[in-house]
Amino acid sequence: MLAPEGVKAFQIIGMPQTAATIEKAMSLFGPNYPRDRSKREETLETICDTGEEDDLGPLGDLDEIFFSLIDTENGGFEFSADEYAKTNG
Repeated sequence: MLAPEGVKAFQIIGMPQTAATIEKAMSLFGPNYPRDRSKREETLETICDTGEEDDLGPLGDLDEIFFSLIDTENGGFEFSADEYAKTNG
């Protein structure tokens, strides 16, 4: 539900690739990211239905990229968040 805010937050703390990955995932839901949970779940069923067990399709690929970036981009999430807090806190 808070993906748009997450994009902004990652941009602010210096993790633009992570933010872009979230934006790509959001784009799978169409031009307007649905804030309503039931609408997101309905779309997820379509996105993730590849016919293969444990295959989340394009969302799975983005998930792998996201978790790689969260650990590595700009020193990782914790480092980036801490640095932002030090300079803006």
